[in-house]
Amino acid sequence: MSFLLKLLIAFLVLGGGVLATLILLRDRRRRAIQQLKLKLYELHFPRKRQEGRDLAQDIGVTEQLLRSLTSFKEPVVFEAAVPHIGEEISFYVAVSARDSSAFLRQVHSL
Repeated sequence: MSFLLKLLIAFLVLGGGVLATLILLRDRRRRAIQQLKLKLYELHFPRKRQEGRDLAQDIGVTEQLLRSLTSFKEPVVFEAAVPHIGEEISFYVAVSARDSSAFLRQVHSL
């Protein structure tokens, strides 16, 4: 084989590798941007329990909410925070924009 043919093959292989790397980086960037498109919700729970409900029923409702969050295909962020000492606990949920309507239906069904 001639030197020029070997050089052409080397450039084609190198160019193909660079092109494949650029395509993979573009797809990875697109997925990262898609995952950052989240909607944030703050959940408020009643401070006092309703009449006729015991602690086990309240825990069951929370368990049902958390179980429903696992059914989403996109990542879901659940956070419990106390903004200042002595205040109520705040609950925050971040879901993808695509799953936000399904999340709202799940919360309202509880």
